[in-house]
Amino acid sequence: MVDLIVLACVVFAFAIVSRRLEGTIITAPIVFVLAGVLLGSSGLDVVEAPRLTGRDEIMMVVASTVLLSVLLHGVTAAPLSAAYARRVQRMAHDAPEKQETLEASRRRESTLTQAPSA
Repeated sequence: MVDLIVLACVVFAFAIVSRRLEGTIITAPIVFVLAGVLLGSSGLDVVEAPRLTGRDEIMMVVASTVLLSVLLHGVTAAPLSAAYARRVQRMAHDAPEKQETLEASRRRESTLTQAPSA
């Protein structure tokens, strides 16, 4: 029951400050992962995580998946990029891939940090 109350408090606290965090690099996943680390067994030990059966097998599958993903990305990135570049070179001059683009903004400007218009 205490775990549920703590979770509700974290969600409520984030809801209160989420508008102010909108224009910053602090996102909801960062906040909730940090809360999990701080409140979990590696931090203040307020919330007790359930014991998983087969934890070693799960860790092996996750580690293998990440390792395979990194390996395959490293092996295929350069050849596939080169193949795509050759394909784009063969396209017509007015193809969408060859059109100039505008740089997209990285983050929305927060309405709280903007000065009111006169």
